[in-house]
Amino acid sequence: MADGEWGAPMIAGLKPYPKYKESAVNWFGKIPTQWKIMRLKNWIKINVNTLSEDTDPTFQFFYLDIGSVSTGSLLKKPVKCTFSKAPSRARRIVHPGDTIVSTVRPNLKAVWTILKTTEPIVASTGFSVLTPPSNTDSGFVGYVVQSEALVNQMVSEAVGIAYPAVTEMKMGNMVIVVPPFQEQKCITHFLEWATTQIGRVIRAKRKLIALLNEQKQAIIHRAVTRGIDPSLSLKPSGIPWLGNIPQHWKISRLARICDKIGDGLHGTPSYVEQSSFYFINGSNLVNGTIQIKTSKSCVSKSEFTKYFIPLNNSTLLISINGTIGNLAYFQGEPIILGKSVAYITCGSSLSRKFLSYYLQSSAVMNFLRGELTGTTISNLSLESIRNLSVSLPPLSEQLEIVSYIEGGISPLDFAIASLKLEMELLHEYRTRLTFDVVTGKIDVRDAAKQPPIKTSSSMWPQGESDLKELPSDALSKDKESLLFDDLDEQSEPTNGDVET
Repeated sequence: MADGEWGAPMIAGLKPYPKYKESAVNWFGKIPTQWKIMRLKNWIKINVNTLSEDTDPTFQFFYLDIGSVSTGSLLKKPVKCTFSKAPSRARRIVHPGDTIVSTVRPNLKAVWTILKTTEPIVASTGFSVLTPPSNTDSGFVGYVVQSEALVNQMVSEAVGIAYPAVTEMKMGNMVIVVPPFQEQKCITHFLEWATTQIGRVIRAKRKLIALLNEQKQAIIHRAVTRGIDPSLSLKPSGIPWLGNIPQHWKISRLARICDKIGDGLHGTPSYVEQSSFYFINGSNLVNGTIQIKTSKSCVSKSEFTKYFIPLNNSTLLISINGTIGNLAYFQGEPIILGKSVAYITCGSSLSRKFLSYYLQSSAVMNFLRGELTGTTISNLSLESIRNLSVSLPPLSEQLEIVSYIEGGISPLDFAIASLKLEMELLHEYRTRLTFDVVTGKIDVRDAAKQPPIKTSSSMWPQGESDLKELPSDALSKDKESLLFDDLDEQSEPTNGDVET
């Protein structure tokens, strides 16, 4: 990346403050002499205003659930509703200048500072609402809360397995460092400028990835629907969404050329702390492989035996609930499938790699989108999978097509992986920069003289999300399932010279 792309020379030239003092807090180390160590509850107010049960049933407001918020931005416009129709967790009143932070699964950094509003806003009880005093810059509060300085404390204090959460009392006792008001304003201005520049580069890379994925789609689609020999004569497939296919290809329902199609356990197995057997769902299917993300998915051998489904090296797995279309090749892993995973065991006339690419073609993906059911969470039925029409070349030709596709998309995959790594490094750099600035490791008072950032005039400015992009083979994503919206569950550093 060229230095001039996003102002790297200005950032690289930052220096520490001229004088420091010991903070007596291990993870902060030394801080600028004019800064203070404080507990969060002694700096800002937490959850000051809430809706009572006797609120007028016709009272209208915009409701912010946790699925609406990412790190420093909105993922979607909040829903306007009345108190009588709102979820029971719609209780936290939010005012301009407040910062909301998710206390459930705090590692996801769902944080947003509300700078302007002309309408009442109410947030889920899964948030804490932080209200700054008059001598505190609201933007600075937002950057502190999304920085590792506070997030790491929240993660360490979170209680719970599936949805770890932090109580209001624990949060109030967390320790932060606070600069004078004018320095807070400098820090806010600098970080708005720096993160905007970095965000532009990330968005440019994301757009390039989208273009490369389109190129991949074109290669895959043509190969699995028209073959790799342009001289082949074509015939109507009889399937409107598929169009013409090579003369010697056949059309078959997927169920007719597979040995078995089914889904996983409609329920929850009993988990154990450690084992070599795992329970997986659709999110574990990533780029053709099964990725076990956490030991929290371990099950006992007896549980594995109880729910065992015989699969083999002709089996392809596909996600069918929430995240639709993630694919993985079964490689003998000791797993129990959840209901969000369907298995397709190919018959002798069908290559599972050819089927995988066929399912990734634009024509098939568009068709399957039309088969989805559900409003909040999408679902693809087994019936739709079994009845899917497949354009079927002879097996030897399927293997040639697979080889052709792999050769064509390999350099594109390499380029995409490189861009994603660059984006990841930029995210990490932005995280580190925010931490260093809000904890006084670097002095940005001179750098803050950058021109002001143009802010959106919209009441609901939607920014770039820090969520990982969808896998290229995914049809849709229920973002709220990632950010756990329907929870009201909420579950102290004591060392150092802390105001109490």
